[in-house]
Amino acid sequence: MKSSSSRFSYLRGQFVRGASVVGFAFLAQAAINTVQALPPVLSKSFTPATVGVAATSTLNIVLTNPNAAPAVITTFTETLPIGTATVGAATTTCGGTLVTAAGSVTLTGGSIPTNGSCTITVGVSSIIAGNYINTLAAGALVTSNFGSNTAAATATLSVTASPLQTAGVIAKSFNPSTIRVGGASVVTINLINPTIAASGLVSFTDILPAGLVYGIAGNTCGGTLTLAANVLTLTGGTSLASGAQCTITLSAGAPTVGNFVNSLPNGALVFAAIPSALSAAVSASLAVADIILPPTIFKSFSPDCIDVCEVSLLTITLNNNSTIPAVLSTPFVDKLPHHLDVCDHVVNTCGGTATVFKNTISLTGGTIPARGTCSLTVEVSTDRPGCYHNSIRVGALQTNVGSNEFPASADLTVFDRERNHEGHDGHDDHGGDREWDDHNRNLEIPQ
Repeated sequence: MKSSSSRFSYLRGQFVRGASVVGFAFLAQAAINTVQALPPVLSKSFTPATVGVAATSTLNIVLTNPNAAPAVITTFTETLPIGTATVGAATTTCGGTLVTAAGSVTLTGGSIPTNGSCTITVGVSSIIAGNYINTLAAGALVTSNFGSNTAAATATLSVTASPLQTAGVIAKSFNPSTIRVGGASVVTINLINPTIAASGLVSFTDILPAGLVYGIAGNTCGGTLTLAANVLTLTGGTSLASGAQCTITLSAGAPTVGNFVNSLPNGALVFAAIPSALSAAVSASLAVADIILPPTIFKSFSPDCIDVCEVSLLTITLNNNSTIPAVLSTPFVDKLPHHLDVCDHVVNTCGGTATVFKNTISLTGGTIPARGTCSLTVEVSTDRPGCYHNSIRVGALQTNVGSNEFPASADLTVFDRERNHEGHDGHDDHGGDREWDDHNRNLEIPQ
């Protein structure tokens, strides 16, 4: 860092020679470095806090960041009390990759906004009456730049013994959810008995999306399972214990391009014990493309040769050659070389949440258009001359159509012309213009 007598200052987006203060970007960076980092904070609640047996309460977990820069999440795990289970898939506003299991929710990656918060939400239920104390221990949330939560967070769910007439539950998915034309996906349908007593299956009907070719792969539900064109019907079936489930699996071939949505209306599943209760509507989708190619990354500095404290524009272009949108599945991160700093906020055309902290640029979520591109653009600068090599590794960009198979790199050369001209008149003994001295001829990457 140069002293207050530096020859440059940052004014209206530009570094100016002859000023008496250092660039705004470096002052701001120094301020960030001197502010004491505070650990993230967790809080949680159930809504409603009291439900009947087999009914669903919504668990809300709030992740709060009290710092003046985004908190980059490494891992977060929520483990439910024994006797409770998740209902449906969890959702989050934190980005990253969220995995829902029967008794837990795990978040990998993502970020918490500057001086702000994000949430994780999931349905929770139990088939056994009681009070369930749900505690997130200290250290449950780990960030890469601000440490872990130091205080525990607790919430209690009360489950009453009233015999609620709860409808059957359906869970459905395509795996994989994105395939090429001519490929196949596995359709999994789980039929769940959430009541307080065993019950036999009466009927289940699923009108599958037209345009796919189906075949029955498996059935643990018993009864009579028929598939006529795209209509799947189950009549009768095994008796499921309270909280138990059975599974139907299908193969789905894809002869044509398209986005196929399978929607099950209310009442598609009927149990003998609760014939009047309607199962809730659910849906799942399958994307089929004629071309699925991994994304590519390009990056550049403009200009790629600057003087110290001048500004270069770094552009990172994400390219999608597939005929369906490429949706980011994990955070995309680009860490700039040491001593090369970001001067301003990032301009993002990819959607999702783009953040900058010190010399790290990250994108959580976001979508690259089909057969298109999007970009992250940011101004960078440094007060140290040198050759700065910025590279992005293979696999850094993870999407539903694959990950980048080739690295991307760009170089920025930074000179110190003012230093070169100090101590001589700018001409050599032969009268030629001395543009560079030995210092600038032999630039190395700053350490």
